[in-house]
Formats: sequence, structure tokens, C-alpha cells
Amino acid sequence: LIEAKTIGCFDLLDEESKLPTPRPEHFTTEVHIRNKGHPRLDLPRKSKLRTSREIRDDEGFLIQHFAGGVVYSTAQFIEKNNDALHASLLLLIQECKNSFIKSLFLKTSENEPS
Repeated sequence: LIEAKTIGCFDLLDEESKLPTPRPEHFTTEVHIRNKGHPRLDLPRKSKLRTSREIRDDEGFLIQHFAGGVVYSTAQFIEKNNDALHASLLLLIQECKNSFIKSLFLKTSENEPS
């Protein structure tokens, strides 16, 4: 459900992130549609926790893990999935004395704001 090719949450998240205007609601809907009938996937409103039941169906999904159901709110999934380098890592690379390492990240550091 999470790692499956083409229908897993990770692949669907990567696919959504590549769209011109990625939206968490569209990603969540795709997870529900492409995995319809999966025994471990459900809607947030079916959660045993009241706070989780308040999450709309297009704002998250419930996965039944071994220890119980967990509701995932997808509001920030796309933002967290971007491939940007962490600022501290970028700073380390810019200060690196190894020219080969520096050259690997040259394009990345040129695109980052100063």
C-alpha cells in the first residue's frame, strides 16, 4: 500500500509532485481511487479517534497497521516531498574544498536563493 509501484502512496506522491499544480486533495483522492478495496486503507471518518474523524476524506487517509489504525493528514505531504537540499547541507557543500563534490551540486546551489 505504501511502497507498491504505480499505486503505492510514495509513487502517487511523486507523481503528484511532478504535476504543474500539485494539490494535496488530488493526491489523497488518487490514493483512495487507485487502492479502492485494499483491506488496510480506509477513510479518516472511520477512525476510532474523534479528532481523526474530523479530517475530510480528501484531506487524508487511514491505514490499518499491525498495532492499529493511523490517520495521515496529507496537507503537507507535497511540500515535504520536494527534493530541495536542506540549507545547512547546501552551506557545507558551498564551503567544501573538494572541487569534484562542489561540481556535483553546482546547479543546485546556483538555483537556491542567497
